[in-house]
Amino acid sequence: MKTKILILFIVLFSFGASCTPDELPNPDCNCGTITEKIVFQIPNNVFTKIKVKNNCDNTIKDLQLTGNRTDLVIGNEYCND
Repeated sequence: MKTKILILFIVLFSFGASCTPDELPNPDCNCGTITEKIVFQIPNNVFTKIKVKNNCDNTIKDLQLTGNRTDLVIGNEYCND
């Protein structure tokens, strides 16, 4: 019986010590993770297409940016300006 009470106390204490939603970091909903990157080099035109997975709702958006964006790396964060 003492063992059951001790286990119950440990379980209840662990729930009380866990993070509350107010303490969790708030993700920036204007940012996401780059999941794919392709650079297109067409005569007289160079552009970069990336896919970004949003931090809040996990939607994936296709973006087309002018030039060869060497600063964008798969796995890094990209924010809409």
